[in-house]
Amino acid sequence: MSNELAKKDEIDQAIFKLFDELDDEVITKELKGAISEHWVYQYIEQGKEVIGLSKVGIDQASILLTKQGNIIREDKIEYKQDPTNAEYFLFIAEVSQYALRTDGQEFLLKRKIGTKRQWTKMKRKDGKIVEDEFWFEKGSMKALRNATARLIDEDLKQKIIAIAKEQKRVYNIKEMQSQQQQQQKNEPVLKQSPEQAKVMRKFWAEFNSLVDYNKNKEEINNVIHEVLYANFGKNSLREANIDYGKLLMLLVEDERIIPYLKNKVNQAVLEDDIPF
Repeated sequence: MSNELAKKDEIDQAIFKLFDELDDEVITKELKGAISEHWVYQYIEQGKEVIGLSKVGIDQASILLTKQGNIIREDKIEYKQDPTNAEYFLFIAEVSQYALRTDGQEFLLKRKIGTKRQWTKMKRKDGKIVEDEFWFEKGSMKALRNATARLIDEDLKQKIIAIAKEQKRVYNIKEMQSQQQQQQKNEPVLKQSPEQAKVMRKFWAEFNSLVDYNKNKEEINNVIHEVLYANFGKNSLREANIDYGKLLMLLVEDERIIPYLKNKVNQAVLEDDIPF
């Protein structure tokens, strides 16, 4: 029996690690101005359901608490480098819940802390380990998420889950994984036409004329990969149907590329000179 419990605990930990990784994507989207529609993460294995609130779901629970006359205050965040591994930082956040009385006075109901051990790197979809430019924001926001989650009682959690299911705001991990695998399986292998190859060569010629690429290949390739995936859903420049002119504009506008621009080229010049 103890072995079965240990195995179940190991599986649950792996599932909640998946939930946490999905919140990494949510936070990155928020920082870039996008909004996630999923309030709940769901994982079903052999008829058994593991379900949890996403960061967005916890934010919605906070909104409901506010509507009920409660105020959630984010009191403080502290962080320090993990003494056991310099690639990680330890975050501690403190949040408080106050009741707002009819006379306008606030009454402290409870105060909770949340912690998060955050990696300063990230693993790309191609398996490569790169620096995570948003590690601080992710660590801070997830520590606050964990603290706020402790203010949410089971009744409110179940209410959020019910609303999420009703409004189709549930992210079913197994289902999504199956869809992605099927999509990859059915995706045709596309070869570049001579015209596409010509346009790509044109892109590289123009890009190299603007950016010190050869001196900073690794850093610039990381940015290219992230911009490609974020805007085109592609993992490689060689994939078909990419608007190279748009990609070039996105890259030279990206603040991470600015330090590598030759002669501090400005946007007005770029708009006039890019031959696409």
